[in-house]
Amino acid sequence: MAAKFFGGLVVAAALFVSPALAQSPGANPSSDDIIKALKPTGKPQMRGLHILSAQPGGGSEAAAQAPAISLNVQFMLGSAELTPEAKSVVKTLAAAINSDQLTGYKFQVEGHTDSTGTPDGNMVLSQARANAVRDDLISEYNVSGDRLVAVGKGQNEPLDAANPEAAANRRVQIVNLGASH
Repeated sequence: MAAKFFGGLVVAAALFVSPALAQSPGANPSSDDIIKALKPTGKPQMRGLHILSAQPGGGSEAAAQAPAISLNVQFMLGSAELTPEAKSVVKTLAAAINSDQLTGYKFQVEGHTDSTGTPDGNMVLSQARANAVRDDLISEYNVSGDRLVAVGKGQNEPLDAANPEAAANRRVQIVNLGASH
């Protein structure tokens, strides 16, 4: 379907303030780094992160300026089953989301694919992968389901629009939707 190999997905966490940020591939940040990237501050956090547009394939100017953090979340070929490595990354994400600094926020878990495969198949796979991350956060780490919404985006919002089959486009993005009240 969306991936032709055992590949890494990027988990990007986005807010509605300042430019997006991302961790270098292969170097997953700590839960403290995730908290700093997800917590609204009104100004960009730089701590070893590089600027990355959260919605480079389109979207509003406000969304494109959202901070983001990338994590390597791996799935098997054409599968939404989290690998042991992916579960470790989700555990770190859960520690951040469950922290005192982020407990008051609601998050959207967005699944994204590259352009390999059919658009319909990619939409189904991206939704299944977003559901897998959301479900793991709920069942394994007690994140309230009321704070998480899973949405499949398919291949419609690539990070690397110039290379639609690039690995960077296969990701799950966490968007801070604001206060959960």
